[in-house]
Amino acid sequence: MSSSSSLPLRCLLAAILIVLCCLSACSAFGKKVLLPCATPEKAQAGLRSPISAVDLSSASSDRGGALFAQHCNSCHTSSPVSPLYAGVLKSPRLNCASYLDNVSDTYLTGIIMHGGAFVGGDETMPAWKDELSESDIADLIAYLRSSTSGDAG
Repeated sequence: MSSSSSLPLRCLLAAILIVLCCLSACSAFGKKVLLPCATPEKAQAGLRSPISAVDLSSASSDRGGALFAQHCNSCHTSSPVSPLYAGVLKSPRLNCASYLDNVSDTYLTGIIMHGGAFVGGDETMPAWKDELSESDIADLIAYLRSSTSGDAG
């Protein structure tokens, strides 16, 4: 068998392998999983620079919920997602008691303002300091604190 006649066979085998891989990945689409909870140990250990927490005295969890839906929910959703999406996303849920009970408002302010790089984490988390006011950030923190749920999932 010459090498030119085995080329179509190799292409066919490669195509079959690709289809099988796609089918096995697609079988996970019917299942839904929760994103993992954020971990407070990594969060607190990574805190790099001193900042002050925003003033929460006039914060509104309702306004914060709207801001969360607009700016945060696409990555930090608390709704079940496909395992494939969760594997690609790699963003934690933020409404976990085990996380929120162990991080300060100062930490939350810093990571919202300065993004993942602020805590030595994933730099795909953007800094929001140029788009959100201190009042907006306070509203987001009030929303997070009011939306705490169990850590199951």
